[in-house]
Amino acid sequence: MTMKKFKVSVVLALMLFGLFRAGYSAPYVATASTEESPELAAALTVDGNMDTRWSSEHEDGQWLEIDLGAEQEFNALQIVWENAYTKKYDIYVSRDRTDWTQVYSTENGSGGMETIQLGKQNARYLKIDCIERGTEWGNSIYEVMLVTPDSGKSEGSVKVTASSEESFRLAPKYAADGNMETRWGSEHKDDQWLQIDLGEKTEMSGVRIAWENAFAKKYEVAVSDDGEKWKTVYSEGNSDGGMDDITFDKTVNARFIKIHASKRATEYGVSIFEVMTKAPGEESSDSGIKAKASTEESFQLAARYAVDGNMETRWGSQHEDNQWLEIDLGEKKSLSGLIIYWEAGYAEEYNILVSNNAKKWDLVYSTKRGDGGTDEIKFEPTSTRYVKIHAKKRGTDWGNSIFEVEFVE
Repeated sequence: MTMKKFKVSVVLALMLFGLFRAGYSAPYVATASTEESPELAAALTVDGNMDTRWSSEHEDGQWLEIDLGAEQEFNALQIVWENAYTKKYDIYVSRDRTDWTQVYSTENGSGGMETIQLGKQNARYLKIDCIERGTEWGNSIYEVMLVTPDSGKSEGSVKVTASSEESFRLAPKYAADGNMETRWGSEHKDDQWLQIDLGEKTEMSGVRIAWENAFAKKYEVAVSDDGEKWKTVYSEGNSDGGMDDITFDKTVNARFIKIHASKRATEYGVSIFEVMTKAPGEESSDSGIKAKASTEESFQLAARYAVDGNMETRWGSQHEDNQWLEIDLGEKKSLSGLIIYWEAGYAEEYNILVSNNAKKWDLVYSTKRGDGGTDEIKFEPTSTRYVKIHAKKRGTDWGNSIFEVEFVE
């Protein structure tokens, strides 16, 4: 008999979208009417760090002033509020810090990230006059960013909007930033949507949606040329989350993509790590082989990574015994063995089972002396579509973790 290995090969081409980002140049100097503590100083609103912030005392009538260091031209301003936002505030600019000109005023501030159009301005000093708070707390800002004529150009860039966002840190833009560590998260409701403006009409054969654990059970994908008239190109009524690799019935040429999540799968909102377009002719990451598991420690340790042909990725279960990995080969194949590449979290006792319907399983291999590393397993040749690795007992305090499973014909 000739032994032949076949291995899943996945091509996942991330489209790194160029998102609008306001720019600013240090050194900027920020001062304020009050600071709640040294750790919440005014200077932290211009440090380029979204994890730091200024917070005033818990009173109305506070202000934040920024010295740009030299006179600059700008046409808009972005303010990233912490939950303690300002409802009523004015914005002033000055060239000499003596004569101030009011350029903006609102009584309906809503917090989050506010992009404020100011028209063409030339100034060195900027002041945000916080007249009335939106909460019982103080006025708190993560970052203030100038939008210059150059940084404001967004032609050809991607813009993302949504029905809702759970917080600023789960904003829609994170679903198209090319970073699988960030994500969009909606409010905890059904009927949520995410809309992506690609900046120009783009040919695509499909999309990939990388769901966080809070995925949509029922959703549709629609496309549009103008963001008003929509055409549904895909509908899903029973999604299981993870990575949905979607191929449209035919190639479309559109500027806008909308994902309408009509029904959630969990009590939480709808959350997406990344949405990626597929170019015409691009190899699908759906090779016909799929994997699911009893548990996944995180999205980054999903079951699919045990069959993606990449030894840098892996599946990791929760830190418990009696875990399993089930692999659907897509069609019946003749197997005489398989190779398991364990990560440090291996199974000491496990069984290998096969099935043609994922209901009735036959045991083809069993061991109580697993020691991790690479297990080359042989069994009597069998024709099967499904393979299950049942990890009954762990060999460590960690979960069960597998880099890759290869199949031997």
